[in-house]
Amino acid sequence: MHKMVKKKSCHQKALELIALKPALFGFQNIIAISIESILFDKRGRTIAQPDLILYDTQGELYIVEYKSNGDIALIERAREQLYNAVKWFSEHTKISPKNKNN
Repeated sequence: MHKMVKKKSCHQKALELIALKPALFGFQNIIAISIESILFDKRGRTIAQPDLILYDTQGELYIVEYKSNGDIALIERAREQLYNAVKWFSEHTKISPKNKNN
């Protein structure tokens, strides 16, 4: 019997690479990483789905939206995701995400 294996997308592979070696992308002393998390409001509705959330030893939180091409619509969607994720963390935690433009 052959087991079907779903191929990973280029996007998923890129996220896994960043998560595996965050220092290569400028993220130092990372102690926790979440890939493609879903952030909900109090009613259970999805607010944001950032590609990566990284947390470092200094208590800093980084939210990453990865886009492999320069499509304007994708970039706008990424900005919206980042805005919503930062807003969610500001409202639900005492953690304030850092602004890092890489």
